[in-house]
Amino acid sequence: LITDFLLYAHPPKLNMKKVDIGALVENTLEVFSRSPQWTKGIKLTKIMEPNITISADPQQLEQILWNLLINAVDAMQDKGTLEVKAHKDGTGQTVTLIVADTGKGIPPKNIDKIFDPFFTTKEGGSGLGLSIVHKIVEIHGGNIAVESRAHHGTSFTLTFPAA
Repeated sequence: LITDFLLYAHPPKLNMKKVDIGALVENTLEVFSRSPQWTKGIKLTKIMEPNITISADPQQLEQILWNLLINAVDAMQDKGTLEVKAHKDGTGQTVTLIVADTGKGIPPKNIDKIFDPFFTTKEGGSGLGLSIVHKIVEIHGGNIAVESRAHHGTSFTLTFPAA
């Protein structure tokens, strides 16, 4: 809890580099699939457009992805499909990263609160995971949007300027 709070309150200094989104997603998923949070009953789908780069801090992008993966796996309760997609827009100016699950979804009454610090519906949750995600996306000049339907899942769409 203290580590999450400190990460939210005072994010580390950005170490900006040109980051290949496909490689970063692949590496993060590889580590995540061996973590205690991963569940064998979940099917993983990756749709990655090749050669997508953004200027970003790779460790902070990994943190974003890790937090979204944890929430997705928790929401699916041991079964479902986790989909991670990345593509550039038609002009090549914007990169979109999508993390979607087929979990229980976020109730409409909670959707506007999910990025608020300390808001959680999880037993033992800190309520800082999505707040941290939101803050990291913002400091990278990006945006985050969420769509969710009860019993159909949730999709987080992150957009960043292309490098």
